Amino acid sequence: MDEVDILIIGGGAAGLMAACSIVGSDKAVGLSVSLLERQEKAGRKILASGNGRCNLGNSGSLEGHYRGKDPDFVLPVFNAVDQTEYEEIFLNLGLPLFEDEAGRQYPRTLRSDTVHSALLNALTAGNVTVKYGLEVYDIEQSSGSSGDGFIVSFRSSESSHRSEARIEEGFVKAKAVIIATGGKSQAQLGGHDSGYGLAEALGHSRTELFPALVPIELADAGQWKRSSGQRIRASAYYESYAGKRTPTVDGEFLFTDYGVSGIAAMELAEAVERDQSQRRGGLIFDLVPEMSVEELSSFIMMQIHSYPEYDWAELLIGLLPLDILLILLRELKAGEIKKTVNGCNSLALAMKKFSRPVKATRGFNFAQLTAGGINTDEICPETLESKICPRLYLTGEMLDVNGDTGGYNLRWAFSSAYVAGKSAVSTLK
Repeated sequence: MDEVDILIIGGGAAGLMAACSIVGSDKAVGLSVSLLERQEKAGRKILASGNGRCNLGNSGSLEGHYRGKDPDFVLPVFNAVDQTEYEEIFLNLGLPLFEDEAGRQYPRTLRSDTVHSALLNALTAGNVTVKYGLEVYDIEQSSGSSGDGFIVSFRSSESSHRSEARIEEGFVKAKAVIIATGGKSQAQLGGHDSGYGLAEALGHSRTELFPALVPIELADAGQWKRSSGQRIRASAYYESYAGKRTPTVDGEFLFTDYGVSGIAAMELAEAVERDQSQRRGGLIFDLVPEMSVEELSSFIMMQIHSYPEYDWAELLIGLLPLDILLILLRELKAGEIKKTVNGCNSLALAMKKFSRPVKATRGFNFAQLTAGGINTDEICPETLESKICPRLYLTGEMLDVNGDTGGYNLRWAFSSAYVAGKSAVSTLK
């Protein structure tokens, strides 16, 4: 049976950073480190993140940008890995960061493959043993003369079977284990829920899993097909059938043939998933958020005075893309609205509070993130070590922590993995 000091399960963002954290520590000299990845390639989600640019952080305040049973669980990690330390971590990997006007941080190259390569290069330089195409299916605690540890069982993953690679099965004994398998979103990029089962088998519990940061399917999508591909800047909130509403989000919405996508829409998707009512509610749009009802009504009336011969589409062409505008006017039955002060006010009110019925989200395959996970009250927030199973560490998307768009989720994945790696070393040394 092979033996290793620290075994990392999962080669995504968290797994790769955990390995980098270990081999970058002076205390880790003499420790052996291995990583098992079920895919044939590590870090596939990193390559796809940020539309290929890898939005790996945000320089603004991190408080208030995370959800879960205990949103403050993240704070000890971010106190340990503050903004200066976070930037230093990547600088030591050869990755100076670039920050845009909104505080979003990217590699200076604006290419996710440079982050991917830098992480893998650090593993090679640190003599981390990486094995691909192997799926861990069981972890057992063991004890002996050398102290407590784990026996980890693995076998060739389904992807290895399809590629006709040699079928492999075996065991490895590890003194410490870091589970960094990520969530079940984006199965096409390696998303999988196996890590939750491994943690549960060792005594942990988890909250319900939901797809988060995912496009939303709308019940009236068939009537809006003409608008597919059109983008607007707007505000919106989700209101349940019972009348419970989310905070308003602002930003870009992309109308599609199934409903709506875009960063702002995806931020509302978690509320849609968590709404367990038999009947879904709707997305309530403010299509012209920069104007009040009075300002919008005055603008429309000014257009009428300037161009009395224009129809409604011609009068409002400067507010919305034509394909969206035409469908909106049809839905509002604009042909019945008179070009009067009352008519302008009625139209302005409708555009400032326009409802579209929700059907569902597009599910885990289209989600950027998994909400829910292992209960954080079972994990030490300062070290990410299990309170139930000593020398077991859980990181990133495995835990009941999920953040907003804008770099917050990769910030959590990398930071939590960095802390877990350092903690594992300290435990063994």
